[in-house]
Amino acid sequence: MSPRFTITSVLPARSANTGYARRCLVAGLTGLLTAFAGAVPATAAPAFDAKAFPVIDAAPVWPGTSLARRLAWQQQEPQHRRLQQQEPVAPTAADFSALQNLAWSIEYQDITAEIVPSNDTVLLTIRATIRVNPKGQPLSMASFFLTEVKSDTLKVTGASDTPLTNQITWTQSGYNIVEVELAEPVTPGESTEVQLQAVAPLNCQPGSSGLGIKPCALTESVNYLAFTRYYLSSAESQHSVAKTTLHVITPAGDIAAAPGVPTGPDPLPNGKTVWHFEQLEATDNAGFAVAKFKPLVHKGKHIDEVRIFARGSYASNAKTMAILTDDIIGFFGQRFVDFPWKVGLNLIQLDDNFGGGYAPLGAAFMLRSAFGVDPQESVSSIELIAHEIGHQWWGNLVSPLTGADVSLSESLAEYSSCLYSEKVLESRGQILGNTLSYLYSVPPQNDTGVGTSAVTSSPNYFQIVYHKGSMVMDMLRREIGEDKFHEALEKYATDNGRDYARLVDLKVACEAVTGRDLDWFFDQWFLRKGAPRAQVAGRVIREAGKTTVRLRLVQDLAAKYFRFTLPVRIDMVDGSTQDTTLEVIPDSAGTFVGDIVVPAGDPVRIRVDPLRQVLRYFAVGTPGDVNLSGQVDGADLVDQALRSGRGVRVTNGNGQSFFYPDYGFNELSDLNADLRVNDADTDVLLQWTGVEAETF
Repeated sequence: MSPRFTITSVLPARSANTGYARRCLVAGLTGLLTAFAGAVPATAAPAFDAKAFPVIDAAPVWPGTSLARRLAWQQQEPQHRRLQQQEPVAPTAADFSALQNLAWSIEYQDITAEIVPSNDTVLLTIRATIRVNPKGQPLSMASFFLTEVKSDTLKVTGASDTPLTNQITWTQSGYNIVEVELAEPVTPGESTEVQLQAVAPLNCQPGSSGLGIKPCALTESVNYLAFTRYYLSSAESQHSVAKTTLHVITPAGDIAAAPGVPTGPDPLPNGKTVWHFEQLEATDNAGFAVAKFKPLVHKGKHIDEVRIFARGSYASNAKTMAILTDDIIGFFGQRFVDFPWKVGLNLIQLDDNFGGGYAPLGAAFMLRSAFGVDPQESVSSIELIAHEIGHQWWGNLVSPLTGADVSLSESLAEYSSCLYSEKVLESRGQILGNTLSYLYSVPPQNDTGVGTSAVTSSPNYFQIVYHKGSMVMDMLRREIGEDKFHEALEKYATDNGRDYARLVDLKVACEAVTGRDLDWFFDQWFLRKGAPRAQVAGRVIREAGKTTVRLRLVQDLAAKYFRFTLPVRIDMVDGSTQDTTLEVIPDSAGTFVGDIVVPAGDPVRIRVDPLRQVLRYFAVGTPGDVNLSGQVDGADLVDQALRSGRGVRVTNGNGQSFFYPDYGFNELSDLNADLRVNDADTDVLLQWTGVEAETF
């Protein structure tokens, strides 16, 4: 055993320079404490202290910073997707028995959109071939959902251009529902054609709320249109997917970009150009962008074609982006299933006017900064690109059926991006940032389960679905093993490909490949809000020629306790380490005690979850014992000094405080629970010097 040693006898008297003296003392003791474990006189530790966990509220953001702009994009993102999350959707099965009693479904749509820059409008012509459910009733009325149009310009016709009676029955946030009375009832199993013509304004304000990304007249540099999309839906307000041909007519010199295979352009007699895009798969999206793009087509190793639509200085970087895209697709294809779309992938640049990116089938619209990616430096751009490419599997190949299943799209896409960062960029910074973002920026009143229908209406939707959701997927990977998890994702994608799925379908796939019952994991991490809050105490027991590290976790039972696998790293006095795990399954009082036998060496430090692989709040159970050795001594002071300056809030020159995750933040050193590790925490530690963990 190491000699008994306490630091209290050499501490200087308190003065105005105590902080400086303390830092000098730490520097002098660093060498000594590698040799001394630091036993201290036994003093009982206090009981569980609920105040160890601060109540977190989102801090105000310093206006004008890049952080403020990024958070603004994030806040807009759920608004862009809200329609998809809240509206019921219909599976794409050929058998209508699986279509939830839809009255009708779209088989094919042909859309023409002509940009008129002189008055910021787009002229729309939409031809939809609709088929009546063979097991349904004759159809006499159909309703369509599309971007908001000028009502006095709306004209609806049927076969042979027969005028059809129609009315706009709903208008909200830039969208209409148009009810159409068919010329005569259509027999079940038969098809008919409906054509809608109208003028749509290009007048949205960037950042405004809405059910989707609305058409925007921005600046001349973007050439009048950033992005627009059109939905057609059944009378039951359920999306009806269809194969689509899109024609975009642009002014001379402009280029259109959209999902699908480009099959144009064709010049028109009036000097304009029409661009054609063919969707070979059924989809509900026909969005497009118009600008002075400089297209590039790249033949990849893992995909037939990557098409980059960039403009200005970003166009010079298109080749780099195409090669990166092909690499990401190969990475995902190796772990999930091969890239699913014969249409290839179109990457389309937008101005920075909405939440990061949007990825319909076979395409990704992304903010312009992503197109300046430098594989050596632009980590955030690579993360965004990987996320949007991930949607080609999660959200397109398999779509979430309801808002409660949105994690099957956003959480899995973000997990995929984090996985690429971890394996290729060799950085866990993205997943660490997601973890801290959720834990320390979601107020309790805004929190909800990732897999509940309430998540779509939370003001912190982004942090819950993207950040917590990706971390939950990462924990599922670690719970069942990386190979098994990716085998499960392959099965999930194969079983549900080109269809809609529920969270239970992912659970079924995971249980099938592991043979395990995972009800507890999905119920705990997807349906419940929050994360485990536990005070952690450690002891080193040396007896009968055996050394044992004993850990105790006492969970705050304000909510039901959590079960999880806890990674533990034990540092020895000789510099070696031992890594192991504990299966934390608390008793009815929320307490768990686990032993780890140390085969050789003298433990000097115990680190719980050192790589933050668990979503959790921890606090020290023995105040001041930041290294969990069971004794508050000089070793704790050294560890505290090394962690000093870490925190998750930053104060600017004006005294404003805002959220910013510090990936090195360790809450065990945040002894006064103010989300910073500084001299104030060291003061707390000094008050407890000499304390020894109680027996447990």
